[in-house]
Amino acid sequence: MKRFFQILLALFIGLILFILWAITPSTNQWNQKLTLYITTPTGEVAASSVINIKYGSALKWAGALDGADFTVRGEAVVADMSEGRFVFALLTETGEDLAIDTYRDVFDAAKDRTQWIRKLTNQTEERDMPADDYPLLVTFEDIKDPTSVRQVQPDDFATSFGQGYTLKRMTLQVVDEAVTEGQIENVLNKGFFETWGKIHKEALVRGTNDPYFKSLLIKLKRSNFHRITK
Repeated sequence: MKRFFQILLALFIGLILFILWAITPSTNQWNQKLTLYITTPTGEVAASSVINIKYGSALKWAGALDGADFTVRGEAVVADMSEGRFVFALLTETGEDLAIDTYRDVFDAAKDRTQWIRKLTNQTEERDMPADDYPLLVTFEDIKDPTSVRQVQPDDFATSFGQGYTLKRMTLQVVDEAVTEGQIENVLNKGFFETWGKIHKEALVRGTNDPYFKSLLIKLKRSNFHRITK
C-alpha cells in the first residue's frame, strides 16, 4: 500500500510540473540585421541596423496557434545620401515578416512557429531579400519637416536623389550583435517627433477633410522609425 501511494504521489507531482510547464508562455528571440547596399556617384554605401525580435506564444505547446505576441526593439535603417538627404528603411509591425520572406525555405520546412524560430536562429549567412518584399523606403525633402516625407521607389533612387544613385540590394542576416541605438536620434532629433505630433493635433482641429489625412505622413508612426521597448 505504501508503494502505491508513493507512485500516486509521484504521478501527481509530475502532473503538476507538466501543467506549470504547459501554461508558462514560451519566449523566443533573435537579432536580425537589415542592410542596404547603395551605389552613389562617389562609391558604394552600406547602411544597416540591428533589431531584436521577441516572440512569445500563449502556451509552450501552442506554437502553431494564434495568440502570439511580438515585441520589436531597435531602429529603422538610415543611409546618408549626402547634402542633408537620407533614406530610411522603415520598421515593419513584427519584423518577422522580413525574416519569413528572406528565409522562406526554412519557414516552409518548420512544423510550427516555435520550430521555425529555432531553425531561424541557427541561420548565419547573409541573404538577399526578395525585391518584392522590401520594407517601405522614405526620405524627407527637408529633414526638419515631417510633412516633406516622400516614398522612395527601390528601383528608382535617381528620382529621389539624382543620377548615379541606385539601390543594389537589401540583405537580412540573423546576428549576434547589439541592437542599434542612436542613429535615428542623430538624424531626426526629439524635436522632429514633437513637431510631427503638433502637426497631427492641428490637422485634427481642422477636420478630417484636411489634406494631411490624405498624405503619406498619416500612414506612418513614430514606431516605424524606432522602438525602445525593453
